[in-house]
Amino acid sequence: MDVINFMEDDCCEFSWSDAQGRQNEVRLRVYCDPVAGWPEHADMAVGVSNVEGHREQGQVNFLDPIHLLKGRIRDAAMGFKYEHGTDIYFLATEYDMYIRPRAWQLNLYFLGLALKNHPHLEPLFADLEMDMAEAKRRAEARGSDSIGTRPRDIWRNLLF
Repeated sequence: MDVINFMEDDCCEFSWSDAQGRQNEVRLRVYCDPVAGWPEHADMAVGVSNVEGHREQGQVNFLDPIHLLKGRIRDAAMGFKYEHGTDIYFLATEYDMYIRPRAWQLNLYFLGLALKNHPHLEPLFADLEMDMAEAKRRAEARGSDSIGTRPRDIWRNLLF
């Protein structure tokens, strides 16, 4: 595993592969909260796994797929990057059995903004029975200037 980038105070990106020659390498974005700020009473389901590192061992919390999708939609709402669209498509199709029952939790405002940058995803969200007209209306009404970009806003955007 190689560190690629310390993106912000609460986020770091790694690359990982278990194959020789680093084939099929994947990027992992790790969100951590070294200071107070994590909403302790958040309704955010996590899976806990024990991990052993070079220096110590401990537990790591993995977010439910719905929260990963929320975060990726928020990223896509802030601007266009090809990988935002592919990640959203992957999460929504690969984890459909987890996403579909909780699709109502997706933020229509962020979704509407994301669709401006990735209109090809509209059928995907329509299939999840999201109200596309309402998502677009909310995005038009508020614009993109109210998305939080300060450190720790990522947590709020994962929750809502």
